[in-house]
Amino acid sequence: FFYIVFTFLYCSFNSCQMSNGSVPLQYWNALLGITTKATAEYNDAHPTQQIKCDEKAGPLSDESRTWLESALRELVNSTDPGKILDGVMGSLLRYATTTELEEGDIEKVMDLGLRLEDLLQYADLAGKFHRMGGFEIIIRFLNYSNYPQLRSTGCQMLITMCENNPQAQNLVIAHPLFNHIFDLLCDAKQDSTFRYKLLGTVSAIVRSHAPAFDAFTGINGHSKMREVAISTENEERVAHKAARILASIAYTYRDDPARKNALKETIGQVYAVLSSRRDGEDTAELSYIREFLLTDILSREVSGNTKKDLLKALKAEEKKQFDEPVRFYPSFLFDGLVMIMLTRHCYRGSNKWSGYC
Repeated sequence: FFYIVFTFLYCSFNSCQMSNGSVPLQYWNALLGITTKATAEYNDAHPTQQIKCDEKAGPLSDESRTWLESALRELVNSTDPGKILDGVMGSLLRYATTTELEEGDIEKVMDLGLRLEDLLQYADLAGKFHRMGGFEIIIRFLNYSNYPQLRSTGCQMLITMCENNPQAQNLVIAHPLFNHIFDLLCDAKQDSTFRYKLLGTVSAIVRSHAPAFDAFTGINGHSKMREVAISTENEERVAHKAARILASIAYTYRDDPARKNALKETIGQVYAVLSSRRDGEDTAELSYIREFLLTDILSREVSGNTKKDLLKALKAEEKKQFDEPVRFYPSFLFDGLVMIMLTRHCYRGSNKWSGYC
């Protein structure tokens, strides 16, 4: 029956292109594709009862046309991401003017926020979302200090929208939202769990997109991240995540001659401070940063003071791990940091530097 109904629609639709603009043309085209496929599948499954379309079939009656257009219009409104965005934004904007929510509204706003996050997976919706006041919605979510779940959802909206989406990254860096993120990050009075989540938005916005990186350094974002990382007021997990994000951002520009060295001084300073504060094993974040230092930074790429602090930190780290003095392998081919790296890899049996061990 399903196939017969759609074949009827296909025959009628094929004989008169129906669209008065109330339903986007792509949905009529999609209907044509569905009915064509359905007819072919039915005929393949029922070779003795094949359905044939009479190309001379007359147009649909007014009643049938009205019904079909109504059905498709309902389908568009319930499945088209742009249409759904219209509805979600219309609902959220009603709450955007208040910092305090009624008890019964919190769950509604949370549900709308999660639906909005799902929609922001569609990269081409970023522009429309921005034009509709979407960034003001995100700012409101980030500022809901009494509702941690809403703040987390606001962070996730940004991450979902900006990850590998240059259009969205461009829109964010041109909006006051970008500076607001760093204002919140640098405010030690903000909840640590929120700031930990918010750090992920910096990574999503800045990584792998040169204009975003330039905007980041242009507002001294790297210096602000440094302060987040080394401030004794911050929890260790927040500090270490800030440091790792600096390294991961730098890593994505390692093949960019104009930008590859821009963060190395800051990363070196941060590692030297953070590693000196730990007596036990490194966290995963510090291990990641150390790998970046040893594989991507030469001592001539940092200042003399930073080089001295780094060598001290790396020597202490090796001694802590292997409980014996660091061995040096002098060579004019390698500077101090690479000597440390040679020592480390020799001890761990790496093949990369085996010729020098």
